[in-house]
Parts: sequence; structure tokens; C-alpha cells
Amino acid sequence: MLSSKISRELENAYLNSIYKVFVRDKEIDLRIGKKSLEMDMVLEEFGFDNFAFLTAANPKSTPKPESENRKRNTKLENEIIQKEFIFLSGIAQAQNGDWQEKSFCILGIDLKTAKAFAEKFEQNAFLY
Repeated sequence: MLSSKISRELENAYLNSIYKVFVRDKEIDLRIGKKSLEMDMVLEEFGFDNFAFLTAANPKSTPKPESENRKRNTKLENEIIQKEFIFLSGIAQAQNGDWQEKSFCILGIDLKTAKAFAEKFEQNAFLY
């Protein structure tokens, strides 16, 4: 889900990023527009049919110090836990490795709640 207020360059960066989900001893690379059979198997294993992938880091795609991003992600993680969602750790990163953000893959979350998290933590975009 993308905000309608972002530049074409930023949109392309999001569309071309790699979204990594860590499951036990492996990582699953997610790409926008590409089906992931591995992720489908994870969802089936946990008994869900959807997920959201998001972060609290770098609000509105404005780089922040690592310490601030850690605090923001800790707050998001605490809210995910409080709402009793199952989640997996993840990282969103540029294809060329120029940047990366700690993220969360929240299993079974509804779109309304995912949007609320994204809005609360000032994110331009998230995967759903």
C-alpha cells in the first residue's frame, strides 16, 4: 500500500526493494509483484492467509538516527505484541544494499489495522 503523496523516484525505490522475512533458520525474499511459494507455506503453517510487512523506522522516508529508529521499532513491536499478533522479524533493503530497515512481518493482520499502524508510525508504504 502506497501513500499517494510520494515521488515517482521513491515509489520506484519501494517497488524494487527486497523484503526479507526470517523464519527459523532461513530467510525468505519477498518482491512486489512476485508470488512467494515459501511465504505461502509459512502462512499455511501458522494458519493464516495474509500478512503485512512494515516498519516504524524513518518516518515519511526521512532518515533518522539508528537510536531513534530502534525506539520507534520497539514501540511498534510492543503494540504488535499487545494486540496478540504473531510476527516474524524482517528487513527491508534496497537492491543495491544502500539502505535497510528492521521490519516486522505480521501474520493474519487485517488491512485496517495494518493501515492504522502505518499511519501511527508515519510510514509512506507497507506490504499487504
